Amino acid sequence: EKYLKNTLSAHVHGNQSIIQLMSDPVKLPNSNYVVDRVNIKRQLLNDERDPFTRQPLKLTDLITDVALKE
Repeated sequence: EKYLKNTLSAHVHGNQSIIQLMSDPVKLPNSNYVVDRVNIKRQLLNDERDPFTRQPLKLTDLITDVALKE
């Protein structure tokens, strides 16, 4: 279950849930969460902090998750 949560990106809209595979998974160095690069890039435009730990985070800090990308 933990693997599933870390490799899928879920979006809930109203009563409908949409699950999409990540196209460019990256690891956040402070929290170790794996998220899709496009989503964290959007987040960092508004707030340059890890959304899970609130620690400073820059786009250059993201670690590409090569194993999940393949």
